[in-house]
Amino acid sequence: VLATLNTMGNNELQAQESHYLYSVFTTGVFHFHDDVEILLDEQTKLVHFRSQSRAGYSDLGVNRKRYEQFKAIYNK
Repeated sequence: VLATLNTMGNNELQAQESHYLYSVFTTGVFHFHDDVEILLDEQTKLVHFRSQSRAGYSDLGVNRKRYEQFKAIYNK
């Protein structure tokens, strides 16, 4: 999971615990900061991914695209 975040770029890891990662992504044009949290659930073998913009009413699909990018890289 950490390698996937590193591959994606434009983010800085803020917290890392045994089953939890928190990273801040910076958008390209306006340099907005978006929070990404990842929780690894060993019991169910799932990776929970949450991406949220800090500002504005609409992210124009950026968070969804970020999730899709994460999923594509992670599944390789």
